[in-house]
Order: sequence, then C-alpha cells, then structure tokens
Amino acid sequence: MIDVEETIPRNLFEVDNARYLTTSEVVNTFVPTDSLWRLLSAKNHIVLGARGSGKTALFRMLAHSHLSRYEDPRARKIIASKGFIGFYLPAKADWIGGLKNKTWLDSDKREEVFSWRLNLAACIALAATLRSCLDVYYLEPAERIRREFRLVQELSNAWGASDDLKAQTIDELTDALERMDYAKQLQLVEERAEPRASRVLIGAAFHLELFLPIRRATQIAAKILDLPDSTTWMLCLDEAEALEKAHHRIINSYLRTHSGNLVFKVSTTPYGHKTLDTNIGAGLSVGNDFEYVYIDSDLQGDERSRSHSTREAEIFAKRAAQSGPEYRTLKLTPLLGPSELLDQSPLTPAMISELIGGIQQFGDEALRRRAFKLIGNVPKFRNEVGRKIRGAYLLKRALSLINGPQEVDLYSGVRMVVRCCDGNPRRLIRVYNKLLREGDWRKSERGRRPAVRRISSRKQTEIMRDFSLSVLARVQGEEGVGRELNEMLRRLGKYMSDSLHGGPLSTDTISSVRVGPDADARTWQLVKAAVGLGMLYPNVHPKTPDEMPDGEGVFRLAYVFAPYFYLLPRRGKSRNIETMMNGSRPDPALLGQASLFVEGQ
Repeated sequence: MIDVEETIPRNLFEVDNARYLTTSEVVNTFVPTDSLWRLLSAKNHIVLGARGSGKTALFRMLAHSHLSRYEDPRARKIIASKGFIGFYLPAKADWIGGLKNKTWLDSDKREEVFSWRLNLAACIALAATLRSCLDVYYLEPAERIRREFRLVQELSNAWGASDDLKAQTIDELTDALERMDYAKQLQLVEERAEPRASRVLIGAAFHLELFLPIRRATQIAAKILDLPDSTTWMLCLDEAEALEKAHHRIINSYLRTHSGNLVFKVSTTPYGHKTLDTNIGAGLSVGNDFEYVYIDSDLQGDERSRSHSTREAEIFAKRAAQSGPEYRTLKLTPLLGPSELLDQSPLTPAMISELIGGIQQFGDEALRRRAFKLIGNVPKFRNEVGRKIRGAYLLKRALSLINGPQEVDLYSGVRMVVRCCDGNPRRLIRVYNKLLREGDWRKSERGRRPAVRRISSRKQTEIMRDFSLSVLARVQGEEGVGRELNEMLRRLGKYMSDSLHGGPLSTDTISSVRVGPDADARTWQLVKAAVGLGMLYPNVHPKTPDEMPDGEGVFRLAYVFAPYFYLLPRRGKSRNIETMMNGSRPDPALLGQASLFVEGQ
C-alpha cells in the first residue's frame, strides 16, 4: 500500500499548530529543548507556556508512539529500556466541550460526567500507546498477534467493553470504547427528556474512581508486555486551560496523592493552572507534589548569544526538508541575510566616528560624558558604549530621516526575524510562511533549476511590520479582555516608542513594564492574559526560570511588536505601568488601520 503521507509531502509552513500534524511530521520537524528531557522523569509536572509556544508538540513527543520514532540516542535508550511510556490526551477533545452544552446538569452530575469522560478518553489514549508498544517490542508477527489478543481480552473485561464487541485487536477495542462514549451522550440527552426513566448503566468501569481504570490497565499491560517494575507511565494532559476550576481541583487531587508508577504531565498557559486546591483537604505543594516547568524561558534564550537563533534556523530547515522539492534545500541565512541592527559586526573607525556624531546629536548628558571619557580607549568604548547604543542609534537615525511615504528597512535579517518572534514556534512558522509566500526569493535562470536569492531588506521589513500589526489586532478578539488588552498594549508600545524616538539616546532603552503590588485587580488580570497570549513575558531570573510573578513583577513587551512601534527588540529598563498608561495615548489613525491586517487565529 502506498504511504500517501510519505510520497506526497505538503507545505508544512502552512501548518502552524502541531495538533494538525501527522505523527511523522511531528517527529521529523521537532526541535528539542531541555524541557523534553526534564519531563522524562518520574515526577508530576505542570508545563506553562504561552499560546503557540510548542506545548502540544512537546507533549505529543512524550507519547511512546512519537518518542519511539525519534532519531536521538537519549530517546532510543529510553525506549529500549522501557523506562517511560507516555500517552497523549488533549483536553480540548469532545469530552470537555460536550459538558459546556449540558447546562441542565447540576454540579455533582457534571463532575461525575467529567470524571467518566476523562477516564474513557484516557483509556482510549492509552490504547494507542499500547499499540505502539506492541509495534516496537514484538517484531515477530505471530508473537505480536498473540500478545495483542491477550491484552485486548483482559482490557475488554476490565473496562466493560467485552459485552459490546468481542474485540480481538487494539483498533476494535478503541472502536468499542468510542461507541460506548456515543451511547453515553445519547443517554444523557434522553435523561433530560425523561428524568425518571430507569436506564442501564453504560460504561460502569469508568464510573470508578478517576484514573483507576488506567491504573488497572497499566498493571495488565505490564504483565502481558513483560515491562519491568521500574517502568513509569506518563499521562500527558494537554491544554488544561480549557478546563474549569472545578476540573483542575479534581486533577490536583491525584497530583496530591501517590499514584504508584503513574505520573501526570499537564500543560497549560501561564496562570492557566487555576487553583492549587484539591478535593481531599490539603492543597498542592509546589516542589513536593509537582513542579512547574515554564517553557517560554527555554525558548527565548540568551540575547547575547547565537544559540537560540540556531534553534529557530533548525525549525526552518526541518520544515523545509519535509515540504517538498521547492523548499527542501532552502536555508534561513542565505534567504534573509544579516541584521543591520542586531548583528554585532566589529566597529570600524568610520562607524565609531559616526557613533560619536550621533551621540553629540541624540545622546543624553550621561551618555555624552561617558562616551568622551572612553573615546581614548577604543576597546572599552566599543564594549561599554558602541555595543549598547549601535542598534538604537541606527534605528533612531533612520526614523529621523524619513520623509513622506518612505519607510525604514531595518527589520530584516535572520537575527531580527527570529528575535521578533520571541522564540515562539507558531509565530516563527507564520512569519516563515509569510516570507516564503510574499517574499521575492525565487530566481529563475534560463536552462537551470530555479535559484534562490535573498529577500530584500525592504520586503522583509514590510512583512514583519504587517505581521506585527496583525498580532496586535487579533488581541481584540480575545473573549472578556480583547479591547482593553489591545488598548493597554498600544499604550505601552507607544510609550516605549516615544521614549526612544522622542527623547535623548542612552545606553538603556525602555522595553519592560513594572506592575507593583498596588496595581488594581483588572490591570493584573490584563497582564496575566497578555502573558498567556505571549504579548508580555515575565523577566524571570535564570536561577528560578519556572517561578511566575504573582501579584507584581516586571514584564517585557513581546518583541513581535518591535517592528510596528519602531522599537529595538532588546531587553531594557522598565517603567511603572500606571506611568506608561497615563503618559501615552494611542494614535487614532493607527486604530483605524488595525482591521486591514487581521489574520485568522
């Protein structure tokens, strides 16, 4: 049979959400961070990451069906030793959405149905992982069939699926469980119409204590598949921000109690873990019952190094390699070139002379004193002054020279494009797609294969500015906070822009906002929403990268807004949020432009 997935590659720059990738596409385009290996441990973890930060790809890779296909020595060692067996369960499945439509159920019944559906969905997810275990560990066909048959029979009896269908394979067992789910939903609707009618209890096994059917299944599987006692099962629950606070409390109860060799990996947005409360009295203890893992701190990298740029270039290269012959040989650096603002090329005598002139023209008093004090020591001048102000000076000078419809062309080059995506994989892929779709990179030569030329700096800047505005405009659609959050981000960005271009040049730019303990509740709610969307990023300390600010803190504006507000995408000083909000008013003309660039979420 022809494997369509392998023979007809699609353009993966058009797919920015890992939820819609096939198994092989996820595995072949995955670029690991330290978090992957950190999560492969016998601990409970709650993974925090802004929208588009790669949580779904990370959690899918934890599943045995994906990790077993990953060409990495560490992954192969884990699979061979049977040390960790993960199964992936997305929380945005029907078993969550369906509950919101059943408003006639009281709170107790809703909790009961939630637990039932979570038990069932987890068992369906586990069945897919058991199929992967059979494929990997039993290559001899007759032995595989024998063990699969025995496994299915025992699981059917344990889960109550044996009466519905005499399943002999994992696929048949999964079909039986899915039919059971459908029958349960029909029964709930019928109970609304005839609440007093006596009905058969569907799926009794899934009315047991939450995760008990899973624990029983792992015991059965361990015996039949000859798994060692040291095997750790990982239930990887993705997108838990979709759950209600009561659901988090239910799941927390199982993080609080010892579940043997079953551990939980739960992903959600920053501030999306809605409570530490449980249903068993004592609340969760961070560091004892579980650990937070904040993956956005992984993705942003060290701004002074090229390591994070290398990772983003690898994301591009892997997508290109899987997207067919037109893209297969594309590389990011030849396509985009260097960044005039961010690439720290050696300061030539001519550039030093120009910077001194710029300092005289734009610099504040402190910068002028410092520059002229160090001018006799060229190495110190380069390190303490030139390196810090070069980008800001070039940007400030370029904007000061604009006349009429002219535009700057400085938001270009690999480091600039990468930096303005904040290390966010979804944002990166969207930008890459826009560059490839709208950029002028195709170059045909007579009698030769199509060649590749660098996309012009002006075209790159145009694309980055359009994308920057589209991200800002989309915020307006966020339920409950959209318009206020859009207004807040505009004011913060305009304050920073006015400070850079309307004030004197200094070695520090303003790119962060400080939220004090006296900030009102609504402001803090908007800040948390912005962090969840990747519009603000907490300035976490490298020694405590997983600790999220609570009630107060310093947050940098996402670099994705730098092209729109003409900012330098570099971490700088902060100002109090009240000062920034009251000291800036958004340009009414900009508000009218927003709808022109709105793109689909």
